[in-house]
Amino acid sequence: MGAAQQRRREATKTRPLRPDDVPRADDSERAVVGDLWLGRPDSRDLALHADPADFFLPLERDLMAQAKELAERSEAIDGSKFFATLEPEERGTHLRELAAVEQAGLLVRSEQSALDHLARVRQAARYRRLLQSVERLPAILNNGFDPEARAAALAGIVTLCAPPQSTEVFKVLDVATLIKNGVPEPQFDLAEFLVRGTLTYLTGPPKGRKTLLALAWSAALAKGRPFCGLEVQGDHRVLFVEAEFPMQIPVQFAKVCGGAGLKAEEVLERVRFLVPEKPLRLEDPAHAQALLTAAQEFRATWVVIDSFVRVHGLDENSSGDMARLANTALLPLRDQAGCGVLVLDHPPKPFGGVSRGKKEQLRGTWEKLAAADCQIYVEGIDTEEGKVSALSVPAARLVPERDEPLYLHLNVTAGGGLEFKETEEPEAPPRGGRPPTQLQKASNVIANETSRKRDLTFAEAMQLCINAGIGRSTAAKAWAEMKPESNIQEVQQ
Repeated sequence: MGAAQQRRREATKTRPLRPDDVPRADDSERAVVGDLWLGRPDSRDLALHADPADFFLPLERDLMAQAKELAERSEAIDGSKFFATLEPEERGTHLRELAAVEQAGLLVRSEQSALDHLARVRQAARYRRLLQSVERLPAILNNGFDPEARAAALAGIVTLCAPPQSTEVFKVLDVATLIKNGVPEPQFDLAEFLVRGTLTYLTGPPKGRKTLLALAWSAALAKGRPFCGLEVQGDHRVLFVEAEFPMQIPVQFAKVCGGAGLKAEEVLERVRFLVPEKPLRLEDPAHAQALLTAAQEFRATWVVIDSFVRVHGLDENSSGDMARLANTALLPLRDQAGCGVLVLDHPPKPFGGVSRGKKEQLRGTWEKLAAADCQIYVEGIDTEEGKVSALSVPAARLVPERDEPLYLHLNVTAGGGLEFKETEEPEAPPRGGRPPTQLQKASNVIANETSRKRDLTFAEAMQLCINAGIGRSTAAKAWAEMKPESNIQEVQQ
């Protein structure tokens, strides 16, 4: 045999793909099978939609085949039926992998995320078949295959090399069924501000208590406790990304929990804080995927980002940049992880002599607001009794916009905690003139309370002034000026 012929024979030899060589989607395979294992409402449709041959891992392939048979017989699918299909002598050897399957299923938060995992399984299977076909190509062309068999094999390779079918990119929106049965009503997780599964911006000036509000909402969601009379619905876990000043979190979160009468260590079982180890750039697919994975692993129902300006390096006045950030990071959190996303952001600086409406209180291009489902605005109003926070919803896509703001006063509780309390709408400040000094504010607070309670004590007056954001020394000075007959030692205490 000549050297040239030997080289041709060597070139046409096919080598079977080794497991280390092939594209695989092991995590997604386990997630799909785990979703079926848990017997969720979408299990039958998912099993009918899947092809067991697309799965690489032997156990997952076998379980998918069993699930498909159950689905075709319209029988319920659950882990106990899966387990019963295994040979008794094999059950012990598969316990560890079955536990991994169940754990992966728990991370699947919605029907859409299950379909996303199935799409990854299909894509990996498609690449495996393509590699196998390419390896067989020299043998098909050179080894005298039957012409019809050759044509069929080549047609299969061409099909594999073609772009993926539309069903791998799109899903059909069944408008007829939605019209007939009605579109599901949006669900409030925190009425009337946080709508389940939305991208929401919380905007307001710096030092406007946005972080405190987000912490208070996180604690309320985690424990299912009302916030200022607003009901919490659902079972929640909150992933809180703190990119502003991490050291404020332990102090503020402990105060917020204390003000609500909650134990911080118990709340932290359902609230997890993340701090970037280096500048976070969510426009980077690797950074975006890391956050998406963290949300899925924690089984988060809400992701809070504090704040928007700290998690990207893009131009907020560029529509293209803002669209890329939304498509890469924010919308996948909402759609793939099934989370609500609450982004804290600062409003734009006002133009000279021009005031902005509440709907314009979002810095940068309109593309930021276009991507959002809801915008909440918090405004600080200075009053004689201290600052009042006014919460309003200037823009919402899914629900009616709230007619009146919710007015909140931040109180210091007896144990040093912080508690938001609903209050009445403050009176409009008088036009012109200088704003009152802290000493004047303290005097007004004491005078107003004395008019209602003539036997007001020094300790009660100090607490009222502290709740109004006035320092203790200023409050004591106002007390001494207004109550000259009081014991000077009491004032010094």
